[in-house]
Amino acid sequence: MVTGPGPKAPSSGRTGGGGRVAFLIVALLLAALFFFSFWGKNAEGLGGHDMGIALALSFAVPITFYASLIWAALTLLGGVVSWRRRRPAGPWLAALVVSLLPALFLLLVDLL
Repeated sequence: MVTGPGPKAPSSGRTGGGGRVAFLIVALLLAALFFFSFWGKNAEGLGGHDMGIALALSFAVPITFYASLIWAALTLLGGVVSWRRRRPAGPWLAALVVSLLPALFLLLVDLL
């Protein structure tokens, strides 16, 4: 009679942390694109001299803002799933904070 657990399945060597890092990288790219577009539409050497670039960057600001809000919602969902599975939620929390930076920036600009 065998009372111990059966043989273990061979491990593939992956820890499964690639998705969390990818979410953080995309959040960083969206935030960087938002801040560059916000700065560039009125910058002296960029949008201040070329109306086409200023117009493109003006369209990029709300697009990246809404994309970062959608990404924050997806990151929150991933963090909740990670928390429910008792896995580290630190990278999810970092990606959530980075995704919310454009919203916090616009809130700060609006209040001042």
